[in-house]
Amino acid sequence: MAAATQYFIAAKTGTANRELARREGFGVLYLPGWTIDPDAGQAWAYDNGAYADYLERAKRQGLTPFVDMVYGEAEQGDLLVTASELPGIDTHKWVRGLHQVAAHPSIDSCVLVALPDLVNDARSLDKSIEALELALAEGLDLPYYLVVQPDPADPRDESGAARNRVGDVLEAYPQIAGLFIGGDNEFKSDLGPAYADLARFYGRRIHYGRASSRRKIRQAVSIGAETCDSTQHQRYQSWYQVSDVDPHNLGEALDGLTFEELARLLEINNQAPVMFEEPSLRQAPIALGDDLDAEWQRRLWADEITAEEWDAHEDTPEQARRLEIDTRLADLGLLVNHGLTAGEYSVTPHLYSRSLNELGQVALKEAA
Repeated sequence: MAAATQYFIAAKTGTANRELARREGFGVLYLPGWTIDPDAGQAWAYDNGAYADYLERAKRQGLTPFVDMVYGEAEQGDLLVTASELPGIDTHKWVRGLHQVAAHPSIDSCVLVALPDLVNDARSLDKSIEALELALAEGLDLPYYLVVQPDPADPRDESGAARNRVGDVLEAYPQIAGLFIGGDNEFKSDLGPAYADLARFYGRRIHYGRASSRRKIRQAVSIGAETCDSTQHQRYQSWYQVSDVDPHNLGEALDGLTFEELARLLEINNQAPVMFEEPSLRQAPIALGDDLDAEWQRRLWADEITAEEWDAHEDTPEQARRLEIDTRLADLGLLVNHGLTAGEYSVTPHLYSRSLNELGQVALKEAA
């Protein structure tokens, strides 16, 4: 299993939030101009401020972010101009700020430095490359992350051209430590998994930006992101959304399981509760070793299984193996007694969710 996803909060916040981050093992994220003050050994990240700049530009122009061309239309042949000619944050000023980052006493705990990008703009990659080359020319060796953004002309990258170019950049610049999944919510949902696969192919790490809901934290976990961030939960004190998904511990619960055990746990997690006439979010309790084949379950609940069929079914190597696996899952605390009838079990409530299914699929790929 990949390491659990570490959640990052904005460092410029109240004392209570910083204490919670300390207690929960969250990282802290800084923007240019902020005082860098992580606790000793606390993981921290340095964002580029491009998103805030983008929103401010949209506000000044009365435009809708992710819908209108906030930076203006790109002119023909405008994709390979120098960084100083591209819109967005001042890249030279950003590089000057990196000297303070690199000289900070806790630099060894810095896990991410986001390269300048252009939100929702095809020129974003050029902005990032020019900024990276300026930083490298200054001798700044930092954990740079390349932010991926949609091209408004091909927002879902149906041609594959954007991913191919990102792959070329990762191959050309070994100094890039990871990919930062930016873009709007649809871009993250549609292309986040593909970019995560691309990052892993090139041996890079993954950061999921703006994980501001249960669904987005689940997605960050499911694509195997090492880190994710949000300011939403500290702003509205909605920490329950983070604890509900529990990005730190969900992956760890699956560590050490075999492919067979993972597959069985997901089968139990995803079984259709056939005893309910209406669709339900409730789990159907099982007996350890139950055959969850849909047709077998339908016939079982319809009382169509004869005694001879039942006896023959129970006396098979497959049944014995299921029982062995389920017993181990129960011993590990991944299956718990349902609490209504002796011998009935379900996936522990701590794990039962779409998060388990999404992360489990990643685990299956790694265990195969």
